Amino acid sequence: MKKKRLLVFHPALAPYRIDFFNSLNEQYDAQFYFFNENLLNQKFDQNKLRNAVKFNYKFLNLGFNLPGRSFRFGAWKAITTEQPDIVICTEYNLINLIIILKCFLSKHKITVYSICDDHILKAESASFLRKISRKIQLNLLTGIILTHHDIIHWYKKKFKRCPSLLEFPIIRKEDLFNKQLEASLPLSKTYKNKYNLKDKKVLLFVGRLVAVKNLERLLDAFHLIHQQENDTILVLVGSGEMEEKLNIKIEHYELQESVVLPGRFEEEELLAWYLAANIFILPSTNETFGAVVNEALLAGCYSLVSDLAGGNSLIKENVNGNTFNPYDINEMAEVILRNLKKPELFKTCDKLKNSRMLYPYKKAYDHFVQDLN
Repeated sequence: MKKKRLLVFHPALAPYRIDFFNSLNEQYDAQFYFFNENLLNQKFDQNKLRNAVKFNYKFLNLGFNLPGRSFRFGAWKAITTEQPDIVICTEYNLINLIIILKCFLSKHKITVYSICDDHILKAESASFLRKISRKIQLNLLTGIILTHHDIIHWYKKKFKRCPSLLEFPIIRKEDLFNKQLEASLPLSKTYKNKYNLKDKKVLLFVGRLVAVKNLERLLDAFHLIHQQENDTILVLVGSGEMEEKLNIKIEHYELQESVVLPGRFEEEELLAWYLAANIFILPSTNETFGAVVNEALLAGCYSLVSDLAGGNSLIKENVNGNTFNPYDINEMAEVILRNLKKPELFKTCDKLKNSRMLYPYKKAYDHFVQDLN
C-alpha cells in the first residue's frame, strides 16, 4: 500500500521532537522543512542530534526572525515541490495562512494540521494578535495537534467552531531513551562523587534559569525544608539570565553547601543527572508542555510539577508525583517535605530506576495516527 505523503514545517530540529518525527517518517513518505538551524531561545548541539535523525530535512533560509518567532518564505514552493497529502505546520504562525491558502488551491485534497504546545493558562493569556490569528486559523485548519486532554477540553468549551483536535504529548521512545540512560550511568556516579551527593536526598530541576521557571520561590521553599531535612541537596541544572540572582539568594540563605548549579548539559550528560536524583521538580509559573517531565519520569524520578505547567498531565497524584501551586511557597515546601520523608523514594542507588511513566510511547502514537488518518 502506497504511503501518504507528509510535509512538516517546524522551527528547528530539537531533541524532544526527534522520536515523533522519526515515527512519522516511518509511517508516511515524509519531508521536513525547518525555519532555523537551531531554536531561537535555546541552542542544542546539532551534530549530536543529527545522529538520531532518520528523516530527510531541508531549511527555509529566506526570511527573518522576530523575538520568539520566525517568518520564512518558501513554504508555497515546498508544497508545490513535495505534493503532500498531509501538511503539519507550527503553532499559529502567519506562515500557516500561506500554507492553508496554497493547500486550498491545490488540485488534490491536502489536509492541514498545526502543532500547538500551549497549556490552558498560556492559551487563556494569549496576546491580542495571537488570539486573532488563532481564531482565524481554527476556521481554516483541518485540525490542531495538542499535548493533553485538558487543553482539548478547553478548546471544545471555548470555541463553538473547532477543527479536529488531536492529542500527542511531548514524550520519548522508551527503548531508545533507556539505552541512553544506561550509557549515562557511569557519569551519574561521577556526578555523585564530584558534588558530594552520596547518601543524600537529591532534588533536581532541569531547565533554563529564567524568571518564568520560578526558581527564586523554589529556593525560598528549599530554605524552609533545609531546616528540617539538612541531608537534602537541590541541583539546578541549566543556564540563563537568573543565575546571578539565584547565587545571591543562595548566599543569603547560607545554602552554598546544599544547592548545586553545575551548568547546562545535553544528551547523556543531562540524563546522568536524572539518575543521580531521587525527586524531580518543575516549579514554573507558565510552561508549555516541556520534555523534562517525561524524561524525569522515564528515568524513574518521582516528579513534583507546577499545576501551571503543561507536563502536569503526565502526573497521577501520589502515584508517580504530585502537582502544586507554584505561587504558594508554603505549599511547595510542604509537598517537597512530604515526599522527602518517603524512604521508598531513596532505595535505588547506583543503578537504573524503574520508569514512572503511566503509558507507553507506542500507545500514544498509535492513537494519534489513527485520528490523523
